[in-house]
Amino acid sequence: MTLSYKVRVSAPLPPDMRRGGPASAAPAPKAADAAPALFRLLADSALYRAAFAACGYPMAIIDAVANGHPVVQVNAAFERVFGIADADARGKPLVSALFRGDHVALQRLLEKAEERAALRAWCKNGTALDVEASAGAMRDVKGERTHWIVTFSPQVPSAPIPNGTTQGDGGVAS
Repeated sequence: MTLSYKVRVSAPLPPDMRRGGPASAAPAPKAADAAPALFRLLADSALYRAAFAACGYPMAIIDAVANGHPVVQVNAAFERVFGIADADARGKPLVSALFRGDHVALQRLLEKAEERAALRAWCKNGTALDVEASAGAMRDVKGERTHWIVTFSPQVPSAPIPNGTTQGDGGVAS
Protein backbone atom coordinates (compact mmCIF):
# COMPACT_ATOMS: atom_id res chain seq x y z
CA MET A 1 0.00 0.00 0.00
CA THR A 2 1.56 3.26 -1.10
CA LEU A 3 -0.12 6.53 -0.27
CA SER A 4 0.78 9.77 -2.01
CA TYR A 5 -0.10 13.30 -1.24
CA LYS A 6 0.63 16.60 -2.92
CA VAL A 7 1.18 19.94 -1.33
CA ARG A 8 1.01 23.15 -3.30
CA VAL A 9 2.01 26.44 -1.82
CA SER A 10 1.33 29.57 -3.78
CA ALA A 11 2.90 32.94 -3.15
CA PRO A 12 1.39 36.33 -4.01
CA LEU A 13 2.04 37.53 -7.54
CA PRO A 14 4.72 40.17 -8.02
CA PRO A 15 3.29 43.68 -8.57
CA ASP A 16 4.01 43.66 -12.31
CA MET A 17 1.95 40.47 -12.77
CA ARG A 18 -1.11 41.57 -10.82
CA ARG A 19 -4.33 42.62 -12.49
CA GLY A 20 -3.69 45.65 -14.62
CA GLY A 21 0.09 45.20 -14.49
CA PRO A 22 2.16 45.19 -17.69
CA ALA A 23 2.56 41.40 -17.90
CA SER A 24 -1.06 40.62 -17.12
CA ALA A 25 -2.92 38.91 -19.93
CA ALA A 26 -5.60 37.30 -17.78
CA PRO A 27 -7.43 38.62 -14.75
CA ALA A 28 -5.94 37.67 -11.39
CA PRO A 29 -7.75 34.87 -9.58
CA LYS A 30 -10.18 35.98 -6.91
CA ALA A 31 -9.87 34.68 -3.38
CA ALA A 32 -13.37 33.23 -3.71
CA ASP A 33 -12.15 31.03 -6.58
CA ALA A 34 -9.66 29.35 -4.25
CA ALA A 35 -12.31 28.61 -1.61
CA PRO A 36 -13.67 25.40 -3.23
CA ALA A 37 -10.16 23.96 -3.56
CA LEU A 38 -9.31 24.85 0.03
CA PHE A 39 -12.63 23.39 1.19
CA ARG A 40 -11.88 20.13 -0.68
CA LEU A 41 -8.40 19.96 0.83
CA LEU A 42 -9.70 20.52 4.35
CA ALA A 43 -12.61 18.12 3.84
CA ASP A 44 -10.25 15.40 2.54
CA SER A 45 -7.91 15.98 5.47
CA ALA A 46 -10.79 15.69 7.94
CA LEU A 47 -12.03 12.56 6.17
CA TYR A 48 -8.62 10.86 6.41
CA ARG A 49 -8.23 11.84 10.07
CA ALA A 50 -11.70 10.46 10.84
CA ALA A 51 -10.97 7.20 8.98
CA PHE A 52 -7.66 6.81 10.83
CA ALA A 53 -9.33 7.44 14.19
CA ALA A 54 -12.27 5.09 13.47
CA CYS A 55 -10.21 2.18 12.12
CA GLY A 56 -10.61 -0.88 14.34
CA TYR A 57 -7.06 -2.10 13.68
CA PRO A 58 -4.13 -0.61 15.59
CA MET A 59 -2.26 1.87 13.40
CA ALA A 60 0.74 4.13 13.87
CA ILE A 61 2.14 6.83 11.61
CA ILE A 62 5.91 7.05 11.98
CA ASP A 63 8.46 9.48 10.52
CA ALA A 64 10.42 7.80 7.73
CA VAL A 65 13.18 10.41 7.66
CA ALA A 66 14.05 11.16 11.29
CA ASN A 67 16.48 8.94 13.20
CA GLY A 68 14.75 6.14 15.06
CA HIS A 69 11.47 6.56 13.15
CA PRO A 70 9.58 8.44 15.88
CA VAL A 71 5.84 8.02 16.20
CA VAL A 72 3.82 10.89 14.75
CA GLN A 73 0.38 9.60 15.70
CA VAL A 74 -1.42 6.42 16.80
CA ASN A 75 -5.12 5.67 16.62
CA ALA A 76 -7.51 4.66 19.40
CA ALA A 77 -7.27 0.96 18.49
CA PHE A 78 -3.50 1.13 19.04
CA GLU A 79 -4.09 2.51 22.53
CA ARG A 80 -6.76 -0.11 23.24
CA VAL A 81 -4.60 -3.07 22.15
CA PHE A 82 -1.16 -1.99 23.35
CA GLY A 83 -2.16 0.31 26.22
CA ILE A 84 0.03 3.11 24.83
CA ALA A 85 -1.76 6.44 24.43
CA ASP A 86 -1.05 8.79 21.54
CA ALA A 87 0.47 11.35 23.92
CA ASP A 88 2.81 8.69 25.37
CA ALA A 89 3.92 7.34 21.98
CA ARG A 90 4.25 10.64 20.09
CA GLY A 91 7.88 11.57 19.43
CA LYS A 92 9.29 8.27 20.69
CA PRO A 93 10.88 5.75 18.33
CA LEU A 94 8.41 2.98 17.49
CA VAL A 95 11.08 0.41 18.27
CA SER A 96 11.34 1.57 21.88
CA ALA A 97 7.59 2.08 22.33
CA LEU A 98 6.55 -1.32 21.00
CA PHE A 99 9.46 -3.64 20.24
CA ARG A 100 11.65 -3.23 23.35
CA GLY A 101 14.58 -1.98 21.30
CA ASP A 102 14.44 -4.77 18.71
CA HIS A 103 15.68 -2.73 15.73
CA VAL A 104 15.91 -5.85 13.57
CA ALA A 105 12.14 -6.44 13.82
CA LEU A 106 11.31 -2.91 12.72
CA GLN A 107 13.91 -2.97 9.95
CA ARG A 108 12.52 -6.28 8.65
CA LEU A 109 9.03 -4.79 8.62
CA LEU A 110 10.06 -1.65 6.74
CA GLU A 111 12.28 -3.46 4.22
CA LYS A 112 9.40 -5.70 3.15
CA ALA A 113 6.77 -3.01 3.55
CA GLU A 114 4.09 -4.49 1.33
CA GLU A 115 4.26 -7.91 3.02
CA ARG A 116 2.91 -8.88 6.41
CA ALA A 117 5.55 -9.63 9.02
CA ALA A 118 5.04 -11.77 12.11
CA LEU A 119 6.48 -9.84 15.07
CA ARG A 120 6.40 -9.84 18.84
CA ALA A 121 5.23 -6.53 20.29
CA TRP A 122 5.08 -5.51 23.93
CA CYS A 123 2.14 -3.84 25.61
CA LYS A 124 2.63 -1.04 28.12
CA ASN A 125 1.85 -3.45 30.96
CA GLY A 126 4.70 -5.78 29.87
CA THR A 127 2.56 -8.40 28.14
CA ALA A 128 4.06 -9.87 24.98
CA LEU A 129 1.71 -9.91 22.01
CA ASP A 130 2.30 -11.72 18.72
CA VAL A 131 1.15 -9.53 15.83
CA GLU A 132 1.17 -9.43 12.07
CA ALA A 133 2.22 -6.02 10.83
CA SER A 134 2.54 -4.27 7.51
CA ALA A 135 3.74 -0.84 6.49
CA GLY A 136 2.76 1.50 3.69
CA ALA A 137 4.89 4.43 2.58
CA MET A 138 3.60 7.98 2.32
CA ARG A 139 5.49 10.02 -0.27
CA ASP A 140 5.69 13.71 -1.05
CA VAL A 141 5.23 15.23 -4.52
CA LYS A 142 8.86 14.43 -5.39
CA GLY A 143 8.30 10.76 -4.59
CA GLU A 144 10.42 10.90 -1.45
CA ARG A 145 9.22 8.72 1.41
CA THR A 146 8.19 10.93 4.35
CA HIS A 147 6.19 8.65 6.66
CA TRP A 148 5.20 5.05 7.19
CA ILE A 149 1.72 3.94 8.15
CA VAL A 150 2.12 0.75 10.16
CA THR A 151 -0.89 -1.49 10.82
CA PHE A 152 -1.02 -4.31 13.32
CA SER A 153 -3.22 -7.38 13.56
CA PRO A 154 -2.94 -9.14 16.93
CA GLN A 155 -2.79 -12.90 16.58
CA VAL A 156 -5.32 -14.63 18.79
CA PRO A 157 -4.51 -18.22 19.75
CA SER A 158 -6.96 -20.80 18.49
CA ALA A 159 -9.80 -21.36 20.90
CA PRO A 160 -10.53 -24.93 22.00
CA ILE A 161 -13.66 -26.55 20.64
CA PRO A 162 -15.69 -28.61 23.16
CA ASN A 163 -14.56 -32.03 21.83
CA GLY A 164 -10.88 -31.28 22.56
CA THR A 165 -9.76 -30.11 19.13
CA THR A 166 -8.77 -26.58 18.21
CA GLN A 167 -10.02 -24.36 15.48
CA GLY A 168 -7.76 -24.53 12.46
CA ASP A 169 -6.46 -28.11 12.89
CA GLY A 170 -9.10 -29.55 10.58
CA GLY A 171 -11.14 -31.01 13.42
CA VAL A 172 -8.63 -33.78 14.06
CA ALA A 173 -8.36 -34.65 17.74
CA SER A 174 -4.97 -34.01 19.34
